[in-house]
Amino acid sequence: MSLFEKLFKDKSTLKLIKDGNELDFDTLFKAVKEFEDNERITADQYLNLLKLNEELKLQKNELQSQNTEKDNQITQLKNKIEMLLAQLLQYQNGNTEEPLETEQVISNNRIINGLYDDTEHVEYDSDFTIASSKVIYTHSAGNTLFTWDLNQPLETGVDYKLIIDIINSSGNARFRLFAKNLATLTELVANTTYDNGTQTINFTSSVDAGQLVLLTSSAATNFEFDNSILLLQGEDIEYEEVPVDGNPVDTNVYAFPTAYGAGAYATGGRGGIVVHITNLNADGEGSLRWALADPYLKTQDRTIIPDVSGVVDLGGEDIVLSGSRAGSNADGGITFAGQAAPLGGITVTNGKIRMFSVDNVIWRYTKFRETAATDGCLSNTDGNNVIFDHLSGSHSPDILFALTSNAEISDSKTIQNCLMAQSKNALIVGDTTPSSSTEYYERCSILRNAYYNISHRIPLKGGARIRVDAINNIAHNWAARLIRMDGFAYELNHIGNYYQGGYNTTNILKHCSYLSTTGDPKIYNDDNYMDPAETTPEYLTDESVVWTEYQNNFVPLPESNFVDTPNPIRGRAIEILPSAVLKSQVLPYVGAYKYLDNNGNVAIYRDDYDTAYINGIDTDDEETRSTALSTIDSLSNTRPEGFYNPAKSEHIPEVWFDANVPTGQTHNDIAPNGYTWLENYLNQVDV
Repeated sequence: MSLFEKLFKDKSTLKLIKDGNELDFDTLFKAVKEFEDNERITADQYLNLLKLNEELKLQKNELQSQNTEKDNQITQLKNKIEMLLAQLLQYQNGNTEEPLETEQVISNNRIINGLYDDTEHVEYDSDFTIASSKVIYTHSAGNTLFTWDLNQPLETGVDYKLIIDIINSSGNARFRLFAKNLATLTELVANTTYDNGTQTINFTSSVDAGQLVLLTSSAATNFEFDNSILLLQGEDIEYEEVPVDGNPVDTNVYAFPTAYGAGAYATGGRGGIVVHITNLNADGEGSLRWALADPYLKTQDRTIIPDVSGVVDLGGEDIVLSGSRAGSNADGGITFAGQAAPLGGITVTNGKIRMFSVDNVIWRYTKFRETAATDGCLSNTDGNNVIFDHLSGSHSPDILFALTSNAEISDSKTIQNCLMAQSKNALIVGDTTPSSSTEYYERCSILRNAYYNISHRIPLKGGARIRVDAINNIAHNWAARLIRMDGFAYELNHIGNYYQGGYNTTNILKHCSYLSTTGDPKIYNDDNYMDPAETTPEYLTDESVVWTEYQNNFVPLPESNFVDTPNPIRGRAIEILPSAVLKSQVLPYVGAYKYLDNNGNVAIYRDDYDTAYINGIDTDDEETRSTALSTIDSLSNTRPEGFYNPAKSEHIPEVWFDANVPTGQTHNDIAPNGYTWLENYLNQVDV
């Protein structure tokens, strides 16, 4: 299969059939000439090429071998198409400047994309490509980790080679290679020093793993790597081709397809029992409390599906779950699929949900609104592998959400795409009572959340021993302060956040991020917007100036607390957006706003509270903060009769089951993408 065919075969567009078929030369030459005459390839021209199949009619006539002129035309045409394709691939890779020479571009793309079938360069044949990635990564002193997601997993006993270009090294590019399976790292290649240039690193995998990890040595100097590709050493095993867009296929099974950060690998209730919420009562069978805390159910991995929508009033009594490490037996993983509720969704009030030492929790698409003096909404303490996604929280007199470690070391937590509003405090993460002031263990990711009219702890208050990423969060009208980190060792990536002052942001000192520090933090700041009309001019060139010691006369932090290169990103890396685009690319998608309708399809509903909060952030309103909410307006619905057909599935609606689940399979069988069929139904909100 030619390079030209590989690029276009899945798009059913132009196909160049080798040594056998005749093309409409005049039309093709005209099209190629149109592109060839331009100095650069534009997006419009690229799209025009993809539409050419509608204009060209491939003819089936056999070529006459004696027709030298026609043979020459075919050869000339193939050469021109290869040049055009090289330019198009360059456009796909983000370069719209004047094209490189054909051979240079094609050579680059053999390495970058694994697309080029060439009998003279079998090692670059895409049939043997397991993963490819075009990466530029700069390392500075210290241990830095980079992870490739593989489109085919490493297999035990199989020989591989990593081809990688080392560039701009000052003489000591030194690193190790590991296989990564979930949180477990297995060394494949010991620390080795590499020179500039293309390096081939051979190894045999000792484990099955979906990721390959490069870990730099603390003794290394700065270097970059580019054009990385992982191949089989042998040629006798067939693997799937790299997709025609040049991007590796991600075969990891995450908590859900759009799960990111340190908690992305939570398994929740996957493969376990399914529990249905059938009423809005404070307790009793069919209630939220029963689904979470029933003596038997809490021991089971379970997916909780609300078949009703409306307000669940907990009556002032919290729901408390404790795992075996906390002296009880609530050890089952939990997937709370709030998106499965009918129109209106689930709203929890007058009580909070508290988990202690409960591992593997996935909680999605739920609203928490306090009508009493309850000092919180949803928390997990000392749990591992936890992710909160698309939650809405408001009107708490204290904290809204918490992912903490108090009694023990816990790890791998994410809160993402959540909307927090009209409360005293937003979020607390980390260990507030550490046994050590110098070590850090817990990893936590705070990604793409929105905050409206909250006094402080925005986007988080961080405890000790934590490695945290606060990326692409947006806030409006804080009062007391933004971030506060406890005074112990920690690592913080503070990147691409947008802080917009408001009515309650009256004191310029309140624009600062606060820190109490007696340890050795490592803070990386980049592209964090703070209302420039009200901050110090120095901030435009040095973001560290807004960091001061907490409650200590606003003494600036020492320069040694800041680093010039990012700390390692935790878990599954999310695309980092410029802070300037968060209002358009993050704000519209936060909070509990999607649900699965009575036809099993994704629908959108955002209640009046969340709508007002998002509009307030978007328009930079002058509303004051208020934590009082006496009543909650919410829609209340149930699923129609016949929504489930027990003869087929009690947990997936019949209409979706019939259209998607193969005959003879059930909700817990594994689909080709690695998720169960039940998860695929629920994960429609991720598309």
